[in-house]
Amino acid sequence: MGSSATPQMPAPPWTGPVAPPWGVLSLLPAQFRNWYKNYYAYATSMLPLASLGNQTNNIAIQNDSYFVLLSATMVETASNDGTLLTYRPVTVQIFDSSASANLFTQPIMSDEWFGDAQQPGFLAYPYIFTPGGNIAITLVNLEAQARNVRLTLHGFKANPRLTMDSVYGQVDNRNF
Repeated sequence: MGSSATPQMPAPPWTGPVAPPWGVLSLLPAQFRNWYKNYYAYATSMLPLASLGNQTNNIAIQNDSYFVLLSATMVETASNDGTLLTYRPVTVQIFDSSASANLFTQPIMSDEWFGDAQQPGFLAYPYIFTPGGNIAITLVNLEAQARNVRLTLHGFKANPRLTMDSVYGQVDNRNF
């Protein structure tokens, strides 16, 4: 006679409040899954981005953690901040100093990368910036109108010196 009992799922390989290995975490190297993670955003502003001009802003990644980029937003207003601009004729190139490489083969239209406050631009795959690295963001304004541009890179910091713990939330047990 066969058994009609429902098969049981095997016990998960993780313990404590660490997220299971699916979703965003499944796309990261295995060691990231148990490191302490917290939401973080790096932001920069170009006030104003000159008419038909270009500007590069640098963002220094803090030394204590990796930064895992999940989404990006860009808000543009007229140079007096009185009008939200929805047409964005601006190109972007992003350079990661740790990898010594651009993220794109050539500058792309900003709408292809950045979303806005209502609909963030989510990456198809998380991008990891190493501790102490630098992100250089170059924008080129293709329109004869100056604009204020505010950029935010959303993600989380992953600290290899801290691991998740089911009782204390985080325990410092690693050397960086």
